[in-house]
Amino acid sequence: MLAADLKKALLHSLLGKYVLYIIQLVSMMVLARLIAPEIFGVVAAVSVIAMFFQMIGVSGLTPAIVYQEKVDATLRNSIFTFTLLIGLVLAALFTVSAPYLHAWFGFTQGLTLFYLLGICSFFAALAIMPMSSLLKDSKFIRISQAEALAELIGFGLCLFILWKWDHELAALGGRFLTIPVFRFVFYYVFSKNTEIGRPAFGRDLKSVLPLYSYAKFQIMFNVVNYMSRNLDNLLIAKYFGAASLGIYEKTHQIMRYPLQLFTFAITPALQPVLTKYKHDPDAVCGSFFKVATRLAAVGVFSSVVLYLCTEEVIYILFGENWMQVAPLLKILALSIPVQMVMSSTGGVFQAFGKVKEMFYCGLFSSVTTVAAICYGVYSENLEILCLSIVVSFYINYVQCMWMLRKSIFSNHLEGFLLVTFILIFAFAGLIIPDATDLPENLLQGILQIIYVAGPAAVVTAAVLYGLMKARR
Repeated sequence: MLAADLKKALLHSLLGKYVLYIIQLVSMMVLARLIAPEIFGVVAAVSVIAMFFQMIGVSGLTPAIVYQEKVDATLRNSIFTFTLLIGLVLAALFTVSAPYLHAWFGFTQGLTLFYLLGICSFFAALAIMPMSSLLKDSKFIRISQAEALAELIGFGLCLFILWKWDHELAALGGRFLTIPVFRFVFYYVFSKNTEIGRPAFGRDLKSVLPLYSYAKFQIMFNVVNYMSRNLDNLLIAKYFGAASLGIYEKTHQIMRYPLQLFTFAITPALQPVLTKYKHDPDAVCGSFFKVATRLAAVGVFSSVVLYLCTEEVIYILFGENWMQVAPLLKILALSIPVQMVMSSTGGVFQAFGKVKEMFYCGLFSSVTTVAAICYGVYSENLEILCLSIVVSFYINYVQCMWMLRKSIFSNHLEGFLLVTFILIFAFAGLIIPDATDLPENLLQGILQIIYVAGPAAVVTAAVLYGLMKARR
């Protein structure tokens, strides 16, 4: 039964992820009181670039592997060797680009981080096959154990460097370097007891190419999604400075915690389970909208808590030195409900092999979000930037749900309407009562943002609609 399988997978994923999130939360609370915002900003900028290098190489392989009916030893070993070669290339590119990227940001410190995190790209690529083996068998507890152990080792090393040498940048750099290395080690060890098995080196690299018929749109989706989700970090680092990026990054970190506790813990479980029922869209639709409706309700509750108790939350997590985060967090909290639901749609698209449609959603979201970010950066006001992003999230939500219904759940509208009603009610209920407390330029900014993002959304929607009609 789909409902029973999905419930079991979600429960295992949640239990495993919560252990990791508790460790990350404690780590963040401790390090925020020991390390300055500017240092966090430098590391955040470097991490964004590192993620891009990792993403363009192998990010689409994991869902492609999970989607396969069977992965034999030859294909498994070939994928592992392929990811090793890709990892070496990415690490080399990162190393060569390091001084140029450092100069572009205009940082006065942190060049060593650009070199060190090149190693992260190698181990992140190498971890794809053993992690996919665990994911295909729905071994979410094992995956979380690997991540939690790596996080503990990285946190311990960070504290040791701070205690021994009192070097904040080296401490954070050591942490970000250590985590992907040990994450791979534990993935590799745990993958022995999976159906696919522990990978070794193989020679038949051509057998990997068919996977890219599925993975290519996943990779393109990841690229456009990366640009829309991380362009703000890059531009803030460039035009506002590392200290402002540190504050902005911590705002996002708090805002992401409700997403991590629920959506990010649930999403990995969706594709492996729903793929087994991809021939029964009606059953999947009912289960998905039950999950989406509950996520929307939890998102509303989370938004209310962060919106009304912003300063208290910041003081508990970071301490009084981070109160500049408060006005930004209050605005970004308004986007949590839509992010909750949208983050769960990727597993549905992947389960039905609709990665091209998922790419279209990502392309649409990128256009509207990038337009909103550029407007926010042009305004030279971080609060307007945050509000721009919130408005773009709501525009993107409508398009994403339309695409989901159009491509998969063609005969089901009730769930879409119910989830949408909850989200619109949440947005209006939060922002209207306190509208008089917001700066006047922010209220005017809402309309200006819509003027910027709206036409871009309409044009992009028309182009995508034409592409879909042409396919028919």
